[in-house]
Amino acid sequence: MPGERVHTGLSLLFPVYHLNGEIMKSVDYPKSDKGLFQKQHGMKNHPLYRTWTNIKTRCYNKNNKAYKNYGGRGINICDEWRMNFKAFHDYAIQLPHYGEIGMTLDRTNNDGNYEPDNLRWASRHIQAVNARLHCDNTTGYNGVNFRKDIKKYRSRIRVNNKLICLGSYMLPEDAYMARIKYILKHNLTEYL
Repeated sequence: MPGERVHTGLSLLFPVYHLNGEIMKSVDYPKSDKGLFQKQHGMKNHPLYRTWTNIKTRCYNKNNKAYKNYGGRGINICDEWRMNFKAFHDYAIQLPHYGEIGMTLDRTNNDGNYEPDNLRWASRHIQAVNARLHCDNTTGYNGVNFRKDIKKYRSRIRVNNKLICLGSYMLPEDAYMARIKYILKHNLTEYL
């Protein structure tokens, strides 16, 4: 019966799912048998399985050091994927760039959830560009920081691991515009 709970008095509680994602029952398994849950879809060794478990850990485990940047900000994984690896897998493998060297899963909107239409395969470079502002950024602009020693706003950009200084300005808006002009001039539109 779906949702039926079977208790054996042992220590690990795992929901058991059918491949279609329906809960068949919850079973208390001994630690040595915890692999029974993972065998339901037969994909425990698929590279995306670790990605999926890491996403869930970042979003739901308050003891995980990355929790503050994910679950602590309200980011979670959609209900369809949270307890159904196969659904997550089937969506991720149909996205463009799946299987290409150097590509990993990324949220298009880094303030959004792990859900359909907010997931893509992207390079580390694209993911770094998509990152939110650093916690110590007081200007509100990517690539712009205030230099206390000269009392000016500095504009910088990192391209191919090379940090390029674009100048110092009295106003943060001017420093940001210098960065935008550089991006457009050098056709680096992924930085926008």
